[in-house]
Amino acid sequence: MRVDFKETIWYQVDVPEEHEQAILEMMKAGKIDDANDLVCALQELDEFLLGSGEHNLETGEQMSPLENDGQPTIEAFDDDENVLWSNEQKPVKHPKKNQKRK
Repeated sequence: MRVDFKETIWYQVDVPEEHEQAILEMMKAGKIDDANDLVCALQELDEFLLGSGEHNLETGEQMSPLENDGQPTIEAFDDDENVLWSNEQKPVKHPKKNQKRK
């Protein structure tokens, strides 16, 4: 059995000093929305980054299904990748107006 956990975590990329202003301007202009955008922007500035980005494992936090649009954030799988269990939130059914509860 394998158990997967969905977490949020910070990814950090060091920007060389000579490109800080250009990268900051791109961020302010909305041209950089994620780490991939940043790496691509640095490559366009002729900066080759090898291993300069990393996940900061100290910042990992477990997500709840509520934070994940009701989708599971913990899943257990068998060896054939069948889901054995998950913490997926099922939609709550509310009674229709004028419908009596049983």
